[in-house]
Amino acid sequence: MTNTPESRTLHLNAFLMPIGHHEAAWRLPESDPNANLDIGHYISLAQTAERGKFDSVFLADSPVLMGVPERRPSGKLEPTIILTAIGAATAKIGLIATASTSYNEPTTSLVASRPSTS
Repeated sequence: MTNTPESRTLHLNAFLMPIGHHEAAWRLPESDPNANLDIGHYISLAQTAERGKFDSVFLADSPVLMGVPERRPSGKLEPTIILTAIGAATAKIGLIATASTSYNEPTTSLVASRPSTS
């Protein structure tokens, strides 16, 4: 089978970081340094991605305190909680997250059974 322009598909995914991908992005005057704790911030980003025809949004689980707090605000919301809110506020975008097994056994219901599909 040949890949013709009509048969090829490009899937777009938005990797959402709490306050931007650059560790100093929160210092910009137009940035909100508390966006990492604002569920509305994530919903707005996902809705923008959905309007832009992205296929999915991705959130990575990580420890709450990362690196040096003076360089990046610490604290964040748990990814599956954020995706639950995004799912209620969007219609056609896929939701992807990682779940850390550092503090949970991977076979427990907390990690293995928490996600569900409808």
